Amino acid sequence: MELGGEVAPNRSYAALHLSPSNLTGTAFSDPSTAQLRPNAGFRSLLETDWKKCPDCATPNPIDNSRNFVAQQYQDFLNRDPDQSGWDFWTDQIDSNCGFDILSGCVDGKRIDVARAFFYSDEFIGLHPALSVSNRGSSDYNAAHTYNSEFVRQCYYAYLRRTCDPAVCDPDGFNYWVSKLDGRIPNNDGDYNEMIQAFITSFEYRARFGPPY
Repeated sequence: MELGGEVAPNRSYAALHLSPSNLTGTAFSDPSTAQLRPNAGFRSLLETDWKKCPDCATPNPIDNSRNFVAQQYQDFLNRDPDQSGWDFWTDQIDSNCGFDILSGCVDGKRIDVARAFFYSDEFIGLHPALSVSNRGSSDYNAAHTYNSEFVRQCYYAYLRRTCDPAVCDPDGFNYWVSKLDGRIPNNDGDYNEMIQAFITSFEYRARFGPPY
């Protein structure tokens, strides 16, 4: 799947509408040994609805849909977005949710867009361990290889860690990999929950502004 102007919606990327509150009570919400901790109180807002958040005196720029999409291009592909691709992915967030900021629609669409970058041919070409042949495999070794690289790239892309987390943060890295490995064969929902944990973390959000 290309991320430029010719991209078309892929039905396999159907939104799962996960919101941070939905992580409560799941395996992903109890990172007792992890360094990265999901922020269950985060709620993303549409650009025009920043002022509707009573606790957000200073909005975080990453909550702007266009900023969020542009950041995916930078973090995953190390390039600026092309205009048509930028417009398309922003529209996937905003046009599908309207002004519905309470049900988790915006959060779910942001996660879907982020996952599309993980699944793109351009990104997989840079990281062959994320080959589609390994994704969702029922073979433990193939799935573990994919899951380990998926978590590793979450640390690199979202948190901008420069050291291999398997070496520098083994407790956190092994915690998240074990969560995915415990669900083999994995599906899109498993990877959505992983992405959500990272993009709602204080460490990720603090890159751009107030981390709440």
